[in-house]
Amino acid sequence: MLLGAVAFFIGLSQLYSVAVQPGPAVEEIVWDPSSAKVAQGVATLVDGGLEIQLPPSGVTIVSPSDRRFAAQAYPFLHIGIEDSSQHLKVSLSWKNTTDANKHQSYTLESELRSSLWLATHELKGWEGEIRSLSLMISGEPGETVAITDFSFFGASGSRQLRAIFSDFAAYAPWRRGSMNSYTGVTSASSFYPVPLVVTYLALCLLAYALLLFWKTKLQFDWRVVAVIFLACWIALDLSWQNRLLHQLADTHHTFSGKDTTEKLAVGPDGKLFDFVSEVKRRLGTEDPRIFVASSDEYQGLRGAYYLYPFNVFWALRGEELPHREFMHSGDYIVAIEPTETVFSPVVNVVGVDGGGSAPAEIVFSNKSGTLYRVK
Repeated sequence: MLLGAVAFFIGLSQLYSVAVQPGPAVEEIVWDPSSAKVAQGVATLVDGGLEIQLPPSGVTIVSPSDRRFAAQAYPFLHIGIEDSSQHLKVSLSWKNTTDANKHQSYTLESELRSSLWLATHELKGWEGEIRSLSLMISGEPGETVAITDFSFFGASGSRQLRAIFSDFAAYAPWRRGSMNSYTGVTSASSFYPVPLVVTYLALCLLAYALLLFWKTKLQFDWRVVAVIFLACWIALDLSWQNRLLHQLADTHHTFSGKDTTEKLAVGPDGKLFDFVSEVKRRLGTEDPRIFVASSDEYQGLRGAYYLYPFNVFWALRGEELPHREFMHSGDYIVAIEPTETVFSPVVNVVGVDGGGSAPAEIVFSNKSGTLYRVK
């Protein structure tokens, strides 16, 4: 396995050198908190880092310096962020000379940010000369966040290995798409974990075969092959188990001690559930017909589900709303974002271009959707 590891690291270095094209050594851009600019919030220098108390908006932008540099010269970024929030969002934003009018951005997918290595050359738009660079941090108002490192480094095999380790140790919360697929990587990952481990397994088996050929006294032992396979399997499974343990901790933190309604309010459909709950309050004790309109199948179906046991109509395919002849005075339309259903305040008509429409009035509206009442 040691011979396989040596061959693996040599091969990885060769692949890395072809992909990144290191070139001459460059001076590292090391994090200097004293020269950083903070757009909003209260910033304090502490132990080589920068502690920021988020403003009432909950959003701050940190710019490390005004220095410009060639993106290709710095294929690795090390970020250190200490925080206690479960909902902190951190995004890397930059502008380059390739597309000077466009802001490029990447939202950190890993929740483990205390020491995170990113392969920037994997990021879309990391090219040309970087003209401006910043970190956008959003969280709870008044929350304290400490930035301990935000440094860029040149090409190095050891840094590539650190980036791979960050990929394996990273934890990203489950999203809706996780129900159907799981790649095990983020947008900044250089390699997929399964091919990486399978390559290591093949190199270990090749090394064992060469030892048998070189040392004729050695006899083939199937247990050696079994141990090599088991070690690779465990190494791959540890990454998966690490994510499951973090997910378990997040689930406990989010839902523990709450009743069914409170769990729905803080779950993945929290905003949608809050909107539907307000819609139900507006309907009161009435038992009207409700037409759910949304261009997103998931949002529409979930919205209709939360509206039961009311008399709910939801069209899975076709137009969001039925034709006028099927809608009567007193019916309600619940338009859930994103939606193609629009309201014209000039003529007080709600409808879809080329589809159903009806005279109506707005009863309630927020960012999640709008409740209309058909006149």
